[in-house]
Amino acid sequence: MSYITNVTHFLDEDGYPVHSGPAGRIGEFFGKIVAAASLHPQGIAVPSALRCRRRPGRKPCRGNLLIARRDDGVIEWQCPLCGDDGFIHSWEGTYWDRGKYAIPDLVSEDIIEFTVTEDEFKELMKPMILSPESEAILYSAILIEEVELCAPFDAFEEFMGEVAFEANHTDNRRREVILTQICERIETLLSFHDIVRDF
Repeated sequence: MSYITNVTHFLDEDGYPVHSGPAGRIGEFFGKIVAAASLHPQGIAVPSALRCRRRPGRKPCRGNLLIARRDDGVIEWQCPLCGDDGFIHSWEGTYWDRGKYAIPDLVSEDIIEFTVTEDEFKELMKPMILSPESEAILYSAILIEEVELCAPFDAFEEFMGEVAFEANHTDNRRREVILTQICERIETLLSFHDIVRDF
């Protein structure tokens, strides 16, 4: 059975997400789908890096979501692995709408592409203090063989700084190591991009 979702049902009277209980959990899931869809062009099925939420046989589904924004604005999503799917409407202008942070020109020479593993992406998606631009880098991520992050040079600089801040303040040693390694790779990539731009 497909979900037909009005995401405003998962917002409080001030327009912010409901965080408690089952409504908060499934609202967060639908909200991430909205954020991802709003960052990509209409009419394209995007292999999102967002993981399916179902637990068939009480085991987490390993599928990642295909997400598409139709010309009429309705968002379609599906897990190709387990078949879970749905439609989301009434999302425009809500808390999760990240459309104003979408990259306008993906072929610009200033665009940086950076890959992380699914485990690294999972770590990046855990709660941390990020700007809307940095959140957009994560929500717009796609999964091909690895997770691909794409953003302008300046946005990646800001993203790296925020991830480094989290790495320096977490009490979890494993998280610190993973985030620090990601930052080091981003720094190397940005340095290389700087050299190329100077030619």
